[in-house]
Amino acid sequence: MSEVDDDGVVSASEKTEASSTATTLPPETPEGDREAERDWRGQWISGRRWVVAGVILGLLAGIVVAGFLIRVPKVALKPGGIRATENLVLIDGAEEFESEGNLYYTTVRIPLLTVWEWMAASIDDASDVRDQEEIFGTQTPEENDLCNAQMMRTSKSTAVIVALNRLGFEPVSASGAAVERLVEDGAARSVIECGDVIVAVDGVSTLSSGALRDQIITRAPGDEIELTVENVVGEQRTESLTLGDNGEGQGLLGVVTGTRFDQNELPFDVDISTGNVGGPSAGLAFTLSILDKLTEGDLPGGMEVAITGTMRLDGTVGGVGGVRQKVIAARRGGADVFIMPVQRECDPELPVCARDEIYAGAGDMEIVEVGTLDEALAALERLGGDAVPVDGVALTT
Repeated sequence: MSEVDDDGVVSASEKTEASSTATTLPPETPEGDREAERDWRGQWISGRRWVVAGVILGLLAGIVVAGFLIRVPKVALKPGGIRATENLVLIDGAEEFESEGNLYYTTVRIPLLTVWEWMAASIDDASDVRDQEEIFGTQTPEENDLCNAQMMRTSKSTAVIVALNRLGFEPVSASGAAVERLVEDGAARSVIECGDVIVAVDGVSTLSSGALRDQIITRAPGDEIELTVENVVGEQRTESLTLGDNGEGQGLLGVVTGTRFDQNELPFDVDISTGNVGGPSAGLAFTLSILDKLTEGDLPGGMEVAITGTMRLDGTVGGVGGVRQKVIAARRGGADVFIMPVQRECDPELPVCARDEIYAGAGDMEIVEVGTLDEALAALERLGGDAVPVDGVALTT
């Protein structure tokens, strides 16, 4: 077998081997085919990118949509609005007087929140985010609506009583303990609902909320009792239950009640129409509005006066929630003055003072804190309103 000589001549065996190698190479691809292959690969890569982008956009869109649909266990206290009370107070049988100024009650919106609404409310200076259970407890939305409706009924009847008492009348008589709230795991929860009125315990008449309390705490935990109950349309039934323990060895029914009143015979009628609005916080506004409408003079003194606060039978003004939002609602609604219950003084050891935050939302609107109806009347007179006479109802024939 010959080998490469000094002149670089390939031997016969190497020629054969080279020839064999040459025959195994693929044929050369035409330039047009290579170009088509590059185009196909480019299109495939580009298409895959669009698919990936589409999937990502779809996921993002799904997250956005889910954020609008998924609810979190949070609510927001948001400014509601103000509503003039003049057209809500209905008088029949007595002369009505008009004022240049207006009295308003204020409202707060408390919506359940989706994810995005929760995030937006968290950075909204006018809103306060709270746990849903903190505001509504363990009540269902239906139970909450019933309880708010009953609290509004109690608020309106109390306003009528206090206003007419101020004018020298005895307008009503107590007739039962109206259920305004059910306590979690309370003995009555399975047989009583908000709006029911308890009129007897074991056959003994129950004419007021205080009377019901006295009847229950004289019994021991575990005692069986029978309640006589009227629903909102006046249908009567009896319910038997076992009392719980109030922690002091006394019976516990597990309800929060207010006294129901039946109207006595008067030479005129007073009613308040509030539609679907619930809760007790308009009591002071209604009381002032009744007095303004039944007496001569301009109680608000030509001003736009927004009001919040519950009204108690003894003439004291009770606290309410969402005052900061109500102040903002009143300012936005154009009120000159905002009347509210006396607020707790700031604690220097706490990082946030609720009272300061309330005043910060008022802007140029004047805020007046009151503890009683008489203080509210005195404040309005000081600001330019007319005094309310003690005996000033003019009857119509």
